Amino acid sequence: MARLAKALFCCQLENLNKEVVVIKKKEVTLESRINDHCSAGEYENALALGADDPFYLSRIIIKAFEDANIGRDMIDRLLGMYIEMMENHSAWASENRFRYCLIWFDHFSYYLWQKRMMEWLRRFYRIIILLGLEKDESTRREVRHLIYRFTELARWNDNPKEFGLLPGILNGLRRDYRGNDYVIPRLTRTFSSEEELLLWKLGRVSAISDFDSDAQEEGLVSLDMVSVIFDRIRRINGDMNRARDIVEAIIKSQLNEWTIVAGRARNQKGAMQALRVSMVMAKKLEEYRSRFRE
Repeated sequence: MARLAKALFCCQLENLNKEVVVIKKKEVTLESRINDHCSAGEYENALALGADDPFYLSRIIIKAFEDANIGRDMIDRLLGMYIEMMENHSAWASENRFRYCLIWFDHFSYYLWQKRMMEWLRRFYRIIILLGLEKDESTRREVRHLIYRFTELARWNDNPKEFGLLPGILNGLRRDYRGNDYVIPRLTRTFSSEEELLLWKLGRVSAISDFDSDAQEEGLVSLDMVSVIFDRIRRINGDMNRARDIVEAIIKSQLNEWTIVAGRARNQKGAMQALRVSMVMAKKLEEYRSRFRE
């Protein structure tokens, strides 16, 4: 009896593995078929296969943006279909459907910003803000990511209010951005030029900081992030001396703060971590001066 049961279990497991392989092959085949249709300019055939799924429709949209032979009419049609999908409440019976729409929108939104398709961006963001903030935390997390994307890709004179980022809504988000000195202030103040925005951004610790793998600590100045902003300031002939001074002051401040923490730590583990961070920041200050001070 035991042997029979074991044999039956092994047979069921083998069949299950075969089913998984078949499913994976079907998924790969469907995506490859959609890609092949798009590559051949057969967008109607691609839509017949993937128009009702946010992942596949986003792939079609990306292919269309990268296709030099596709006109604006088709791009507009595809974007309109994606918006209809996001607004289709009956489709939300599928768990996390709206969240997946946000995830895959993020994958093609770069093209909208690159081509400055602002009317479409306004429409998408209004829907994202209006519908996304009412949902669960995982969906709200995607909304916050797209809000951050706005702060990074919008120009200095793009008005957040036109994208649904209204003062009352932003006030309700302040708890989500506690400890962040960049996102909400970026969306609530106005700038007179791109240079003013970039210099202001350099002074926001959250805008130029990241996880430091050497120090194993969040919120430390990232020289790579600083370099990107410096490059932009140079291209617009901005005040680089002021930009350098702003960042150096922040690095010195972080170095001093962690040195103080190391001296006040009450246990060995805390003292060693603070000392490690202060040593990393001292080295980073030297590297910063070597790379960016002329």
